[in-house]
Amino acid sequence: MLTARRAEKGTSAYGKDWPRKRESFLYMNAWCVLCGQPSKVADHFPVSRKNLLKRGVTDPNAHEHLRALCVRCHNGETGRNQAGGVVAERRRQSQAQREWQHWTEKREAESEEPPF
Repeated sequence: MLTARRAEKGTSAYGKDWPRKRESFLYMNAWCVLCGQPSKVADHFPVSRKNLLKRGVTDPNAHEHLRALCVRCHNGETGRNQAGGVVAERRRQSQAQREWQHWTEKREAESEEPPF
């Protein structure tokens, strides 16, 4: 879920300077720091851009707040470390499946009616 909005066509939700800063960072950091493949993503790390802004950092897109990742590593890291989107939905489904399994096991043991 992207909450930031583009100010105008051709700009980024991260600000008008982001495309240039991203390109510059990836030019200087051509390889993924996790697997060594060509990098395509300038990832805010170890603190997210959102948290940098909350802390009052004036330039959250500065190179010292970024790391170079390939798309595969970025997607994996985002999935593991950021709640939301597809990952959160899978967690909710997993929780629902666990609750259903618990209820069916309990029902078999006690022969009670469903709770809904």
